[in-house]
Amino acid sequence: MTKPEHVKHWWGCLAEGYSVPVCEIDLRPGGAWRFVNRHPKGEAAFHGEYREIAPPSRLVFTEIFEQFPDTVSVVTAEFSEEGGKTRLTTTVHYPSLEVRDMVMASGMAKGAASATIALRPWLRNYSGPSELPGDPVVSRVPWIPLRRSTPNG
Repeated sequence: MTKPEHVKHWWGCLAEGYSVPVCEIDLRPGGAWRFVNRHPKGEAAFHGEYREIAPPSRLVFTEIFEQFPDTVSVVTAEFSEEGGKTRLTTTVHYPSLEVRDMVMASGMAKGAASATIALRPWLRNYSGPSELPGDPVVSRVPWIPLRRSTPNG
């Protein structure tokens, strides 16, 4: 989530034909990020700015789908330990219910959940340090599924 090599693996492991050819991260409050996801039907690009970085428990950033450059969502990722496992809770605040409904209808939420599930085997086999320096993701622990919150719960 905070290192290009990890993001490329996370979002590039969805299925055959998926990759992340562009992944730029300036991890600091006010720093920018940009990912380009390549998939069998084309590409989707996202960018934003980091608002809050509190390792190892919290990351807040804006997210803009470049196809809709004036629509800014705010994402809060919170990491907590529960029974020796890491829970990732992602809350996305959309600018309107209409935008939220468009995102849900697009399949993006399903794709995010699939990417999180696909990341599990990689985390179990990750050969790096048990806690990634500067990265709030703790490796080598079983992963608890992503829970997404919306304005209506």
